[in-house]
Amino acid sequence: MNQFSTDVINLGRTPERFDGLVNTPVFRGSTIVVNSFSEWEEFKRNGGVYRHYGRFGAATAKSFESAISALEGGAGSIVFPSGLSACTHALMACVEANSHVLIADNIYGPTRNFADNILVRMGVSVEYFDSTNLEALTEKINDRTTAVFIESPGSMTFELSDVAAISTISHQYGAKVLVDNSWATPLLFQPLKHGADISIQSVTKYIGGHSDILMGVATANAETYQQLTKTGHLFGETTSLLFLSRNVLP
Repeated sequence: MNQFSTDVINLGRTPERFDGLVNTPVFRGSTIVVNSFSEWEEFKRNGGVYRHYGRFGAATAKSFESAISALEGGAGSIVFPSGLSACTHALMACVEANSHVLIADNIYGPTRNFADNILVRMGVSVEYFDSTNLEALTEKINDRTTAVFIESPGSMTFELSDVAAISTISHQYGAKVLVDNSWATPLLFQPLKHGADISIQSVTKYIGGHSDILMGVATANAETYQQLTKTGHLFGETTSLLFLSRNVLP
C-alpha cells in the first residue's frame, strides 16, 4: 500500500501551475474565453471536447479525473453528479436499439431499476446472469450483446467475479465489460488491468469518505474513453466544481 499512499497524496496535484499551491484551487465559472478562432478549433482536435463552457470541466474537476484515472490505470476519467449517474451513462455509451445487455444479478439496486425501466423502454434487451458462474455467461452471451455489466464484490452480498475471464469471453463477442468497482476502489482492485473496458466508482462512498459528497466517476481504457466521454457530454452530465473544493481521495 505504500506506493498507493504516495500516489493518493500526489496524483492530480500540479502546484507549478498555481503558484505552488498544494491543492488545485476551486474554479467557478461557466463561459470560457479563447484568444482566437484557431485556438477554438485546436481544442476540438483528436477527439477533444469544446473548451468554451464550464460543463466540460475546469481545472478542479480535471485534476480529480486525472488522479482517479491514474489510480485505475485508465486512459481517462469523467465525473458525474452521482454514482448511479456514472453507472447509467456508462451503460448508455455501450448500447443501442435492439442490442442485448447482460447484467450481473448482484448489482446495485438502482442500476437494475434503470436497466428494467429505461433500457428496456429504449428497445434494449436486458438479461441477468450469475457473474460467478462463467457457464451462465457463455450460455447467454450472443452476437447482439454489446455490454456486460458486473459488480465485484457484488453489491451488499460481496461475491467476487473473475473479471479477466469475463472480459475474455465478452470481447470474443465484441461486448464491452463494465465493472462497478465502488466496493473495492482502485486501491484494492483495478478492473481495467484485468481486461474490463470501464471501471465505475461512486465517489459518494469510500472515495468521498465523509458523507458530504454526491458524485460518481467512470474511467475507461483507450479504446472506450472517447465513446464514454461523448455520451456523457451529449447528455449534459457534469458535477458541481464546488464539491471538489477539498481533497476527496481516500
